[in-house]
Order: sequence, then C-alpha cells, then structure tokens
Amino acid sequence: MLCSSCIERHKVTIQPNIENTIWKFQPYIYTTYKDMQSALIDFVNTYYEPNPDPIFYKIYNDEGYTFTQWQIYYLSKNLQKYRNHWKPTIWLFRILSKFSFFRDMIRQGKKFDSCHHTLIHFMKYMEKYGGIQKKMVELLTKNGLSMDDEDIEGSSGNTYLLTKIMRKEHAKMANDFTKLYKTLEDELFEKIELKRCQECYYPVAKYDDLIEFCKDSSQLEPIQENLKKIKRAREDCNMIYRCYANNHSIQRHQYIIDIYKSIL
Repeated sequence: MLCSSCIERHKVTIQPNIENTIWKFQPYIYTTYKDMQSALIDFVNTYYEPNPDPIFYKIYNDEGYTFTQWQIYYLSKNLQKYRNHWKPTIWLFRILSKFSFFRDMIRQGKKFDSCHHTLIHFMKYMEKYGGIQKKMVELLTKNGLSMDDEDIEGSSGNTYLLTKIMRKEHAKMANDFTKLYKTLEDELFEKIELKRCQECYYPVAKYDDLIEFCKDSSQLEPIQENLKKIKRAREDCNMIYRCYANNHSIQRHQYIIDIYKSIL
C-alpha cells in the first residue's frame, strides 16, 4: 500500500537533468516585465509547445521542490537580498498564468507531499504579508488553489497565516497546546500497529486505525487518560482560533476532537 503522496510522486519522472525544462529559464536576469514576458514566451514555444510534455514543468529539483515553489520562496522572505527578487517573481507568475499548464503546475506538491502545493509552500515560509504578497495569493487562488487546502500534516495556508497575525501570547499558547497534543499523539500511535505506506512509511489512515484499536476495551483503558488530554489540548487550540474567526482551523480540529469523543 502506498500513501497518496507517493502515488502522486510516481506519476512524475524524477531526473536531475534540467535541460529543456522550465528550470532552465532564468527569470531574474530581466529588468522589465516586457523583456521577461517576451523571453518566457519564446522559451515555452521552443521547449514545450512543439511536444507538450508535463515533465517540462513538473520536474523537481534536487531538493524535491517544484519550480514555482522554489521561485515563490523569494517573495516569502523579508531579507533585502530576497526583496530585490520580489517584483520579478510576481512578473514571472503573472506571465506563467497565461499558459494552459499553469494551474497544474502550481497545484503539484513537493516530492514527498503531494498536497503541499505552491500556495501552502508560500504561506508556510511567509515572513511579511504585505501588498505584493497579497497580490500573489490572489493570483494563486484565482487559478484554483485555496487557503483551506491542507498539506500532509493537516496545515493549510490559513493555518500558517494565522500564526503570523496572532497576538504573541495567543501564538505561544497555541504552540504550547499544539506541542502537547502532538507529543501525546506521537506516543499514542507508537503503541498502535498502523497501516503504513510501503515506500515512505507514513501512516495511511492513522485515525481509522486508532478507532479500530480502541474497540478492544482492554486496549482502550490504558490510553484513556491520554486521549482525554489530547482532546482537551485540541479544544484549547480551538478556543484561541475562535478569537480570530479561523473557521477552517476550528473545523479541522473539531473533526479530530469528534473522533476522540466517539472513542471515549
């Protein structure tokens, strides 16, 4: 059995040679939008249009990232050396959005997480959410991505953004509660025989496995107190999220809270 990420990853040929793929295009050598647009159109017409192959834009780099994930990172960072790339990065995405493959390109996940698409990657590493960053989010959502989409860890663009706009004391409390329930869950799932992906060994459906495990009362009793602590910590997280009307994070936690309630 393979997890969804590995199934998706096997659909894409991983190869180190970037010749004749989108990675060969160098966006930051252009000083105007018009020059970059002309060059990129010529590039796509030369290397993609004669024989359209998804590998042109789906190939990963050596670190397992897609081209759009790699380029958008510049716009997420607030250091001066990255700020110099902000404007060319938004140019690049606006030009790419004119091509038919753009939606497929930005939805592709990283090598080991098919759900971690370009918008989630952007929000995860965001240091400043200013005007140009908001324009990028608008462009990506306009082309089919959502701030509610989740990566393999259950975090969404909204979740990552929330941690950046929270009051410091709330952020610390949320982090403490999160650390508590994740630690307890890690300990809990170590005691359960989980169905795992044959390739990356990531659990395929760990909460289903937990429900099945707890049907045996002799197995439930020793972990019951920890289940209550996990449920309470997730409920405490939700209390904080309600202060910011973060309905997506609330719903995500509530779904798992309800699983624990059904077990207890």
